[in-house]
Amino acid sequence: YCYERPARGVITRATYLTKTAGDGHHGEPAQRRVLEVEIDTSACSPPFAYVPGDAIGLRCPNRPAAVEVVMARAGGRKGGIVKVVAGMALGGLLGGEGWRVEEVVREVMDLEGSPKPHVLRVLASFTKDEEDKAMLFWVGGGGGGREGGKAMYEKWVVGQRLTVGEVLEMVPSCEPTLAALLDVLSP
Repeated sequence: YCYERPARGVITRATYLTKTAGDGHHGEPAQRRVLEVEIDTSACSPPFAYVPGDAIGLRCPNRPAAVEVVMARAGGRKGGIVKVVAGMALGGLLGGEGWRVEEVVREVMDLEGSPKPHVLRVLASFTKDEEDKAMLFWVGGGGGGREGGKAMYEKWVVGQRLTVGEVLEMVPSCEPTLAALLDVLSP
């Protein structure tokens, strides 16, 4: 099995082995998050052979709906190619001739996590409507002389567990470039 031909399994159980609070933002101290995950590989053909202690890589593609929103908003051309230059890593993988744009959006960008404040400020810079731009900048901690942005971030983004795709849906005048999203959305 390899990246191009992954073994497919089903997560049957996942348990946090560490506290889940404190992910390093929102004023909480950063902590590692450690999970114990059981994966059923019985349907793999050929059988997925492993022994306790082996390491595996997980592919966690984004939902198709989130990919479509980003592709439409960022002007991603289906079938377009993102060139990977020597030494540049995409999603932990190096090189190759290139990736299709939709592969990069689906496999590399983190569209499912809540955007960090700095991501909202970047999105603000690509927002045409001045009120939406000011709102994203404020909620992203840009301030602009206004108080309460951090509290609004906690309520609006964290409280609702908004994703980047959902923010883009809520702010239709925001049209970030694919390059800008690649810069700020960690794999």
